[in-house]
Amino acid sequence: MAALICVGAGGVLWAAMNEAWLLAGLAALLLAVLAAWGLRRLSKRESFAADGHHTGLEISATIGQCAIRTTNPRLAAEIAERNRDLVHRVR
Repeated sequence: MAALICVGAGGVLWAAMNEAWLLAGLAALLLAVLAAWGLRRLSKRESFAADGHHTGLEISATIGQCAIRTTNPRLAAEIAERNRDLVHRVR
């Protein structure tokens, strides 16, 4: 997505400098569509979090260690509280 934003912004600047207004308009349209898509994804994630569903739970386990990453602060606090003797780092 970041690459598409760079392409869109570069396209707008390049086309405007060369007075290619149709290309500048298309690149600006690309930027607007990307912004709308990003805002939609953000609002969808926030609405899920408001209902208690947090996306992004990652659990990786190897012999002798386990790492858990989550965007749910309540879950993180509960895991840290129940496993105080096993938790080495909480961020």
